[in-house]
Amino acid sequence: NSYLPHLAGIAVFHMVA
Repeated sequence: NSYLPHLAGIAVFHMVA
């Protein structure tokens, strides 16, 4: 599950944006 942290990063970025 190497894409798990990536998902979290995308969620945070979307939230901040």
